[in-house]
Amino acid sequence: MDMVSIVTPGTAQTVTVSNLQASTSYSIAGYCISQIGTTSNLTKVSFATSSNGGVISKMDFVFASALSTAQKIKATCALALLF
Repeated sequence: MDMVSIVTPGTAQTVTVSNLQASTSYSIAGYCISQIGTTSNLTKVSFATSSNGGVISKMDFVFASALSTAQKIKATCALALLF
């Protein structure tokens, strides 16, 4: 992942990493380059994601006609109670 951004000196830069997988180890390294070409020290961080034992399920529902908002709410609540 390449990231380029211009920040004000002395401010923190936030990096967001998405699409991480459960029970996986990650290592991220980065450094800053000034406008005159000098570089900062390489900063490294390592971490591991854990698993909460959750399961992702996908269900497809096919209806003969479009549902009203009230029907969508009722269906969603019913599924939330079952799962």
